[in-house]
Amino acid sequence: DVGDSAFQAIIVTFVFMTYLASDHFIDPAIVALGDEHPEYLRAQAGSQQVISGLDTIAAVVVAVLAPALGRTTDGSGRRKRMLAVFSLITIAVMLGMFFVAPEQSFLLLGAILLAVGIVLSSLASVNYISMLAQVATEKNVGRVSGTGWGMGYLASIALLLIALVLFIQDFGLGGGGVLGVPDTQEGGALDVRFTVLLAAVWFLAFLIPILRRVPESPKRDDVPRVGFLQSYRELWRTVKQLWRHDRPLLQFLLASAVFRDGLAGVALGPQGLAETSLVVGDQAGGGR
Repeated sequence: DVGDSAFQAIIVTFVFMTYLASDHFIDPAIVALGDEHPEYLRAQAGSQQVISGLDTIAAVVVAVLAPALGRTTDGSGRRKRMLAVFSLITIAVMLGMFFVAPEQSFLLLGAILLAVGIVLSSLASVNYISMLAQVATEKNVGRVSGTGWGMGYLASIALLLIALVLFIQDFGLGGGGVLGVPDTQEGGALDVRFTVLLAAVWFLAFLIPILRRVPESPKRDDVPRVGFLQSYRELWRTVKQLWRHDRPLLQFLLASAVFRDGLAGVALGPQGLAETSLVVGDQAGGGR
């Protein structure tokens, strides 16, 4: 949770997404017309459409793949390996975001990297959440899960404060943060791009402990292997069983999915509202 908070807070919510939606990726001649000019409004809408369109595609991909991925890895003995693969590629994508310069021609690259990162981070979370049973018992599962969740939120605040002090806040030093990094379009918006690098390093640093300390889930011969389509048939059977025997749990899962997806849409602003009708992320693959 602490490691992934770097992607969720810095990339998806507060810094990189806001950076892509800024005037840095609109023709300077159009920006100079003013923020009420029709040309500017059209350019801004076009920029946000690129971002929201790719993010919506990412949401659909996650919604399609996450449930099947969660089921196919059950009993496979590959849970931690898949967490490592998806997380490390997510970190590589974050490092690639450093090269998204504040120019109109880089908007598509930035939006693609963001969408790919959302898919990979969400798929990593499916395996991560399923590992909860390996580090908790029936008696302390709530405390362990809640502690991890809470630490993720605290980590988001801590990382944002560090980025603010190092790279973003104007301390009158001729740039952003105490390091005075260039924070203008002419300076390459290095305040944002260095913050993205910091987030990638943070993610990697807090990924290492779980890969070192938590053992791989044992392979279970009593869990039958299923294919992609078969996993959805099993998922549908599970939903029907919940409807018959534990309807409050099913209602909770649906409410949780709607709440968290709506929260994500509001947090992302106008470009995120296109996603609020989709059930995505860890809730699609078996959230806590």
